[in-house]
Amino acid sequence: NISTMEECKSKKLTLGEPQLAYDGKWLKYYNVPFTSENGKEGIWEVCGKFPPKMKTSEGSDAPAETPKFGGVIIFPIATDPETNEKIILVEKIFRIPVQKYCIELPAGVRDPHEFDATVTALRELKEETGYIGQNPRVTSVVRSDPWKSTASHAQVFVDVDLTLPENQNPVAELEADEDITPMWLKVKTLKTELESLAKELDADIDQRVYAWALGISRFL
Repeated sequence: NISTMEECKSKKLTLGEPQLAYDGKWLKYYNVPFTSENGKEGIWEVCGKFPPKMKTSEGSDAPAETPKFGGVIIFPIATDPETNEKIILVEKIFRIPVQKYCIELPAGVRDPHEFDATVTALRELKEETGYIGQNPRVTSVVRSDPWKSTASHAQVFVDVDLTLPENQNPVAELEADEDITPMWLKVKTLKTELESLAKELDADIDQRVYAWALGISRFL
C-alpha cells in the first residue's frame, strides 16, 4: 500500500494522502503529494497494480500474516532428455505498450483466492505454456520498479519433467488478448541465446530474465 503521512518511514520526506487520478481494470494511478526536509513541495506520480482483495474459500478476509504478493515471476527449469543439459522456459510475448514482441519469463497476477505464490505459479505456467510444473519454490518477494509502481512479485522456481506424458504436447490456455510462444533455452548459455533470439525475432528482452542470464554468464 501507499504510505500516508503517519506511516511514511522516510527521514527526509513527508507524504500526503494519495489522490486517485485514474481507476482502471488492472492499474490505478495516484498523485502523492510530498514535502522534503528543506520545504520543497511536489507531486509524485504512482502506478498501483492492486489485485482484488484476498479472500479465503469461505469468503472471509485473508489472515493479516498472509504474505502479500501481487503476482509471480516463474523460473521453469528442466533437463533436456537428449543432452541432459539444464534448460529454462522463456516466452515470446507481444506487449502492447512497446508494440513489439518481448522475451520474458512466464509470469502472472495472483487470483483473489490464492494465498500461496506456488499455487499461482503452477496455474500461470499451465495457462501460459501448457506445461505441468512440480516442486515449486519461492525464493523471495521483490519490487518490480518501485520508483513508479507499487507492484511486487514472488520469484518462484518450478521443475518441469519433460519425460512425463502430460508434458509431451502441452497446450496453453491463452486469453484472447495473449500472444505467447514458449521456448526452451540452455541455462548455461542463456545470455548469448537471449541476445541471438532477440536479434532474430526483432524482439526486446525483459530485464528480469536478462539480469539472471547476466549473473549466470559471470559466474559459470
